[in-house]
Amino acid sequence: MGVQFKSLILYLETFMSGHEIKSAFVDAIDKSDTEQRAKIFASLADPTRLGIVELLSLQGELSSSEIANQTEISLALLCHHSKILAESGLVYTRKDGQTRYYRLNQALLATCFASLVEPK
Repeated sequence: MGVQFKSLILYLETFMSGHEIKSAFVDAIDKSDTEQRAKIFASLADPTRLGIVELLSLQGELSSSEIANQTEISLALLCHHSKILAESGLVYTRKDGQTRYYRLNQALLATCFASLVEPK
């Protein structure tokens, strides 16, 4: 298991233990929506996207330039990866002037992982 994935799992365990996730509060996925969960896990399967998610989980909202610099990828490549993350619902985006900002949809990510570990 990679270092980034271990860090993400540790973050999720910490997040989920400190917060009770309620579906009425979270604009997240329904447990029966397996296609949406598959899209989320597919977007996390790429090491670069996983790194972006980990970075956002640790640092909060970041601009596209900050993410590209810290992950050592081009802005064009970040655009590609951020589009996939946004389509899966894992990141929120906002634009301020010419700068685009990203933040992690922590509730969606935690709900998605919680659906795997909750007792049936």
